[in-house]
Amino acid sequence: MTTIKDISEDCGFSIATVSRVLNNQRNVDENIRKKVLQSAKALDYKPNVLAKLLRTQDSNFIMCIVPSDNGLMFNIFTAMQERFHENGYQLLLYPKSLDSTDDSKLIQSLESGLIAGIVLINSGACSGNILSNLSKQVPLVQQGEYDEHTKTSVITIDYIQAFKDGTKFLIKNGHTQIAVLSFMPSLLSSRKKLQGYKIALEQAGIPYNANLIKEVNHNFDSSLESAILSLFELEEKPTAIMCYSDIIAAKCIRILHQNNIHVPEDCSVMGFDNSNISDLTTPTITTIGISQAQMGKRSADLLLEQIKYKERYNEIIIMPHKLYLRETVNKRKDFD
Repeated sequence: MTTIKDISEDCGFSIATVSRVLNNQRNVDENIRKKVLQSAKALDYKPNVLAKLLRTQDSNFIMCIVPSDNGLMFNIFTAMQERFHENGYQLLLYPKSLDSTDDSKLIQSLESGLIAGIVLINSGACSGNILSNLSKQVPLVQQGEYDEHTKTSVITIDYIQAFKDGTKFLIKNGHTQIAVLSFMPSLLSSRKKLQGYKIALEQAGIPYNANLIKEVNHNFDSSLESAILSLFELEEKPTAIMCYSDIIAAKCIRILHQNNIHVPEDCSVMGFDNSNISDLTTPTITTIGISQAQMGKRSADLLLEQIKYKERYNEIIIMPHKLYLRETVNKRKDFD
């Protein structure tokens, strides 16, 4: 890698002079400036951005903390990166397991002073104390799942209404034995999704059956297969399954197929999130969600505004959701 010293030796000027030129400082003769820049170009000099940041303490990095098992959300990341790049910032992804309690590296990253702001996708990736600490150090936007006790900007979805709408769509297609594959009931979104499911059943006059609710843990493959197989051991087997995420739905389809239960002929499956994976499975997943690109752009805009005006906002923005009809939901066989 070419250094300032290399340029100095090539053009014959001192390191101090070369440094002033490369940092675009004044009081440098134009002829000297041209010669230094010619040498820098000839030697393919690339400035050390990190070193410059450390000297100026002026950060242009945005950290996005995302659960490592959050599925495919490329559209959100791409939309955020485009918006941040337009404004002179770079996006850094920080994958974090939902069951990890080690936040030391995250704290060290903030203490370095290199992070200008944070987008947090799924607050379950951080404890309440850590989240509160982060929000006090830099502007922070919570996206999707959020901690209602930490006062930050939030961009999310109406989980109750969205899950209610998904359940009502299954009921409209004749399904009354609707199972639910839930995840981490401690999460706010999980509780709201179940609430929306119960409301839809009640409004349709369908009794709630706790035996149809199965919780899966972080070890999806083992707990999910056990949960699904137990559903089909019930006297009244489910004809449809609501999943708390698209990644759960994708794994559910695979497990059903392995056990000769065909989707959607024998059992309909509905996901949640409208993540990229919903369009990559066979059959493709009918799901509830939002435009991930719009979510990414809104999150970036809100964070950039806080960074620009050096203010912290405490507001909740609800993004509109919709049902994405694909291939995993059919009318119940005996339903006219």
